[in-house]
Amino acid sequence: MAKELIKGNETAKSESVNLEERRTKALERIADTLEDMNDWVYALEVDVWSERIEWYLNEFYMIAKAKTVGSVNRPARDAERTEPEIETNETEGDTPTA
Repeated sequence: MAKELIKGNETAKSESVNLEERRTKALERIADTLEDMNDWVYALEVDVWSERIEWYLNEFYMIAKAKTVGSVNRPARDAERTEPEIETNETEGDTPTA
């Protein structure tokens, strides 16, 4: 019985060590990835990208400007259809009538 307890403790310790090793390897991989991303950001050619970003922002602005609410293509607000109000019949409960 004592041998089984010792064997169980050794198994638990080895699993704990295995988990700790896996955790350490995972954190090292995450750190390497973050370092690579950091290097990539610092290696960007800002002059080239600033022109591209300016172009994309201008394209976005032109699209957004064309879809602006209240443009001249939109009909007047009083021309919109409204739904008729629904009245309830008090004698029949909640049955709606138009």
